[in-house]
Amino acid sequence: MGQAISRTLDIETLLDTIMSILKSRLDFERGTVFLANEDKTRLIFKAGYGLAPDQEDYLRGVELHLDNPASRGPLVVSFKEKKPFLIDNASTITEELSRRSQELLHLSGSSSFISVPIVFRDEPLGVLAVDRVQSTISLKQNDLDLLMAIAPQIAISINNARTFEQMQASEEKYRDLVESANSIIIRIDAHGVITFANRFAREFYGYLDHEMIGRNIMGLIVPERDVQGRPLFPATREFLARPEEHVTVENENILKNGERVWVSWSNKAIHGKGGALTEILCVGNDITARKQAEYEKRQLEAQLIRAQKMEAIGSLAGGVAHDLNNILSGITSYPELLLLELPDDSPMRKAVTTIKKTGEKAAAMVQDLLTLARRGVSISNAVDLNAIVRDYFESPEFDRLREYHPNMKVDLQLDDDLKYILGSEVHLGKTVMNLVSNAAEAMPEGGTVIVRTENMYLDKSLKGYDNVARGEYAVLSVADTGIGISEEDLKMIFEPFFSKKVMGRSGTGLGMTVVWSTVKDHNAYINVESEEGRGTRFDLYFPVTRFLVRDKAPKGSIRDYAGSERVLVVDDAEDQREITRSVLRKIGYHVESTSSGEDALEFLKDNEVDLVILDMIMEPGIDGLETYQKILDMKGSQKAIIVSGFSETDRVKRALALGVGSYIRKPYTLNDLARAVRTELDRH
Repeated sequence: MGQAISRTLDIETLLDTIMSILKSRLDFERGTVFLANEDKTRLIFKAGYGLAPDQEDYLRGVELHLDNPASRGPLVVSFKEKKPFLIDNASTITEELSRRSQELLHLSGSSSFISVPIVFRDEPLGVLAVDRVQSTISLKQNDLDLLMAIAPQIAISINNARTFEQMQASEEKYRDLVESANSIIIRIDAHGVITFANRFAREFYGYLDHEMIGRNIMGLIVPERDVQGRPLFPATREFLARPEEHVTVENENILKNGERVWVSWSNKAIHGKGGALTEILCVGNDITARKQAEYEKRQLEAQLIRAQKMEAIGSLAGGVAHDLNNILSGITSYPELLLLELPDDSPMRKAVTTIKKTGEKAAAMVQDLLTLARRGVSISNAVDLNAIVRDYFESPEFDRLREYHPNMKVDLQLDDDLKYILGSEVHLGKTVMNLVSNAAEAMPEGGTVIVRTENMYLDKSLKGYDNVARGEYAVLSVADTGIGISEEDLKMIFEPFFSKKVMGRSGTGLGMTVVWSTVKDHNAYINVESEEGRGTRFDLYFPVTRFLVRDKAPKGSIRDYAGSERVLVVDDAEDQREITRSVLRKIGYHVESTSSGEDALEFLKDNEVDLVILDMIMEPGIDGLETYQKILDMKGSQKAIIVSGFSETDRVKRALALGVGSYIRKPYTLNDLARAVRTELDRH
């Protein structure tokens, strides 16, 4: 019996099987099983054999009270006291029974019967009863012993069946809970094959149940590579091999429609007999919004750090540049004075010219510092990018670059209909020079530099920019066929003083920073594409302008700007005052000078001049703007020129708005100074 009933996990089927076995194998005319209800207050008929239909109907309507002290029937007592009863003559106990028990005994017609408690781990579950009706042979002790041996097996089987029912109910409850959960819940085997996916998981990923079950997570919900191209399968295999080490995981997933999302997982490894991994329960939540916010925060922090760093370096560079410009004014201007004095055949002319050119090169480097400081760019002129490109490739700077890179080829693809932009020719020229120089350095064995211009209408964002103004752009592209830039270096190329070039020969580490700053100053955008071993391409997008191009002022000889008017030079640097005095006196002007704005005001109380040349920055006293304001308060009007080591700062612009005729940026040539003086004096 034990083997037959141990395989049965349904209670009703189990009890019917027990009755069938008793009927077929044992010599009892009838048999019944009563089980206690859940709170053990009633014994309820569950199964039987040998019963007439009316008897079975009666029993199904009867409940034997376990909570009534007056209930003393053999089945109740057997259950409560967990002991068997053998009654060989039923008529002998009639007087001891309650009226209900007497009715039951009379209806059954039993002549003798046995009741055996069904007990599991000292807990009564019910009662097994057998009896004889027709037979004159009473039930004996050996019949009782047989049933006492069978009852524990029945108890175990009943407990197993109930446990199974509870597990089924629990699993159903669990399944309902899992199906209604607002989290991704999946089960996978040790190889990553999905064995279960709840409703939320199916809807989240966009699959039907049969499209997920039996599929491996690799390729279905875990893409082969993330959006940056890094492989994801190795990490997934590591997780499957050692899930206990990856209780919590965050990774990039892919939906059925191809959309990328981020999911945070909590994982539970489930082991079978022998400790072998059988499956992993994975509960996930969508963290895409959080990841996006974290990314944006990192981007903002990086931008803030970069801005702060650029501001700090810019402030330092701006201050240094101002001082250097004052020094370079002497280095560039005194050679010009000497060249005016030297005969054309003087052997000294070459040396003096070399000094002058060296000073001009240094001044160009200072201009890079000013660009870095964002104080050296004026973008008020309409500029032809094609002309900028052609000028560079016809310049001595490019000739020198060619000497270092004789195997470099150049392919110019310039759009003849390219639209103009508002810009600074000097800084745009520097940008072209830096980009071409970088391209040449990236091709040590030779190659081709492709410079292209074209018109383009932008109506979508560019890589690296959250927003791009829609409209027309003139695009400058510089590409090479060189060694390319590594992903790590690509993040650093616009950082100040970052360089892979030969320092001192071909770079200062400021070139790409100047490019970046120039792009920013021109309200432009830059995009870089590079692959190691394949080359690099820079695309610069400049907003176009409809302004007309103004002709450049013709340059004449310094003596063309001669005059005899009275000029006051105001500068806190003695060498600057001396240079300016010497130049202007050389061409006929009457020149006075003071070392501060305060001294200039004192001088002008008692003296009249035709023109004041004001240095913008004079420390520690008042600057050029404040000096000019006080001069106007004193005299009502006064022709003036502003001299500045920077470009059009806000204070320079305010001075120009007040009536200053023009400004000259240090270090200036004598020709520039003389022309500015003459132009302002002739202005009506």
